Amino acid sequence: MPTHLRANEGADILIVARTDARQAESLGEALWRAQAFAEAGADVLFIDALASADEMRAFCGLGGAAAGVPKMANMLEGGGKTPIMAPEELQAMGFALVAYPLSLLGVSIRAMQDALRGLKGGRIPGPREMGTFVDIQMAVGFPQYFDEERRYAISNATPGASPPPPPPTAAAFDAPGTAAGAAQPQPQAPPAGGYGASSFAQSGSAGTGATAAAPEVVEGVVLEPSSTQRSQGGGSTGSSLVSDKPFSTADDGDWAALKRSRFFRVRICDAKTKLSKLETRIPANFIGSLATMVPQIAGVNLDEMLRAAVGGKLDLSEPLVNYETGTGDLVQIWLEQ
Repeated sequence: MPTHLRANEGADILIVARTDARQAESLGEALWRAQAFAEAGADVLFIDALASADEMRAFCGLGGAAAGVPKMANMLEGGGKTPIMAPEELQAMGFALVAYPLSLLGVSIRAMQDALRGLKGGRIPGPREMGTFVDIQMAVGFPQYFDEERRYAISNATPGASPPPPPPTAAAFDAPGTAAGAAQPQPQAPPAGGYGASSFAQSGSAGTGATAAAPEVVEGVVLEPSSTQRSQGGGSTGSSLVSDKPFSTADDGDWAALKRSRFFRVRICDAKTKLSKLETRIPANFIGSLATMVPQIAGVNLDEMLRAAVGGKLDLSEPLVNYETGTGDLVQIWLEQ
């Protein structure tokens, strides 16, 4: 049968031959079938529910055609017939492949139960328990999705414009002190007098000697829903308030320099109770993608709002943006010191 399958399906196929005859018939019957599987050309042999270490050794000790065929063990945690052993023990016994089918499922269920009990009691899981938003994106394969998106993207950029930066890689989010984390720029303390446009220009043009002149400061501007929504294409019904400190919009070079080297802290909470629903820390260069992944702020142009807020002298202990979503949530974003 295996040889026939390869002839019809091609060589790129791995055949694991399994028998349940140990419990249904006898050990001898199961060993005979495993030998027959090997003679037919199976790539891996598997006898389910072997009842002792001696039976497992007898399986691994098969001669003839079965002698050179890899053997598989199944460690059904907490309820199987086969003794549970560590991978090292199984390898020493002669097994080449092992399955622990319930380990991930079991610990996942327990973690979900613990998280639900915490939520019921008002405790929100933190980054130590669930990782950051970026960690989750990495784990579920967002970088691959971004690669596919770039393959089919239609650019509306003006001729000569710089291409957008690539999405972050897993190495970019390693903890400080690791090899990758050491190379990642870390947040710096704010300069005396706060962040003006000239401060960002100096950091963005280091080594060139160029310093942009600070633009005129505009007093107390509030982004009302009507002005905000015109730039967002009507994707949200919320209202926003940027920092009430004096500000002016940073120019392209200043804003790009800031986003390359700083981090934002993002908090989503209930607008009335202030109970947190999400708190995370993300690279400033990644802020534009946040609105595409968090339902509460879908369609909101966070990049434009933050760019306006960081143009002047700021109190970094206060959020740059307080955005009420219109569905009962409040989104707050801080520039990390």
